[in-house]
Amino acid sequence: MAWYYAKDGRSFGPYEDTQFEGLVAQGTVTADTLVWKDGMENWLPYGQTPGAAVPQYTAPSPLTDSDVPMTVCSSCGRTYPSDEVIQYQGRYICAACKPMFVQQIKEGGLLTGEMLFAGFWIRVGATIIDGIILFIPNIIISLIFQVMMQATSGEEFSPLAALLLAMMYILQIAIPMSYETYFIGKSGQTPGKMVCGIKVVRPDGSPLTFMRAFGRYWGKFLSYLVCYIGVIIVGFDEEKRGLHDHICDTRVIRV
Repeated sequence: MAWYYAKDGRSFGPYEDTQFEGLVAQGTVTADTLVWKDGMENWLPYGQTPGAAVPQYTAPSPLTDSDVPMTVCSSCGRTYPSDEVIQYQGRYICAACKPMFVQQIKEGGLLTGEMLFAGFWIRVGATIIDGIILFIPNIIISLIFQVMMQATSGEEFSPLAALLLAMMYILQIAIPMSYETYFIGKSGQTPGKMVCGIKVVRPDGSPLTFMRAFGRYWGKFLSYLVCYIGVIIVGFDEEKRGLHDHICDTRVIRV
């Protein structure tokens, strides 16, 4: 389960359970630190979250010759001597995780505020997967209504056939709208985004409301206007935002 914490006006994450436990043990996250994870409605102090186990953290004593400062790797959650990890925009990475971390930066864009933004092509892949999923009910609905219209209209286009045609178009609009609003509002991920490992969040890493997810769906239509310019700008924006992300103040990140 992905955890986030806030410090000095910035959000950090996501962290898996083992990584987050390391931050708690290290003292980076204390009982008063604001945190959020999937399933929580609002940010809360860590000490108020269910099952929170906050150790009594005391500052380390002055170092002796045998003492070595330790740091938790933000990627794997293990603890290493501080001189064996690298730091990148507030994130500490051990030597074992460094190659994968560098590759993620190259593939997904810049890390800003501990968010690894999803690039253009991974988002296209998620859209294709969702399109394939939605294609199936769309074809079924089309076939059913075509059979019904042929059975009711005969050789002439009757009022009943016109009504059936309108109902078919309404369903073909309502299904993808409900699909994206439900999944993005519930977890920030449609099935296509789950497969591709990306998620839609607010700038501070918090989830979207269903209303904002609904608005973002319709914002996509503006992105598709004028030769998909609103989508293409994802490849050039510093935070990989499309026009609909700018309108609804959302970000798409890797998880």
